[in-house]
Amino acid sequence: MRILLVEDDDLVRDMLYTLLEGRGLSVDMADCFDVAGEMADSDEYDLILADKNFPGIDNNPEGGLDLLKYVRSRSLSAEFIMITGYPSLDSAILAMKLGAFDYIQKPFSNSELCGKIKRLAEFKCFVNPESMIGLHRNVRNAIFDIVENRLIDSESEIIGKLSSANLALDGLFRNFKEYERIILDMRESLARIAQKADEAISEAGNNCSERLGEIRCLAGVNL
Repeated sequence: MRILLVEDDDLVRDMLYTLLEGRGLSVDMADCFDVAGEMADSDEYDLILADKNFPGIDNNPEGGLDLLKYVRSRSLSAEFIMITGYPSLDSAILAMKLGAFDYIQKPFSNSELCGKIKRLAEFKCFVNPESMIGLHRNVRNAIFDIVENRLIDSESEIIGKLSSANLALDGLFRNFKEYERIILDMRESLARIAQKADEAISEAGNNCSERLGEIRCLAGVNL
């Protein structure tokens, strides 16, 4: 995992850098929107880990959201985990709907942060990570729609949103089944290859024995 860490608090940034580097991750750092945007444009990062609250465009205090919008508008491949010291359900939902992969609130433990990064790494190991992460977003956002509007939606609207969430979950299920089929096909192919390899080794051994006998006869010696 190559990570771009964006945090304007020197102490917090250095602490997170030490933690992530200590876990064997490659980490670059930025302390403001302009530098972070320029570095993100390289499209060399698997993850952007950014504080939500630092000066952004036109001194917007939520520069992390500005950076998230910027990354998504340019279709960069990096996923995004948002950090905030001012947690609220509304800001979490907004970050997720803008395309963040995950969200973590200060104060958080080292294991909590590393667990979220590990979870992203596992998604990126799928046969088709873009598809799986996209389905993950669809399911999550469908659920957020229900949570966000639970007090204002009519019963029929809630049922409709639940139906959408179920369809998204069905998509996840179909993908998992497809990957399972691919794995089973690969296992059968490897078994056939192993069998052919054993046969080839056995045949090569017999041929070697016959050839050795011929050499003995030609040489007239007891090899």
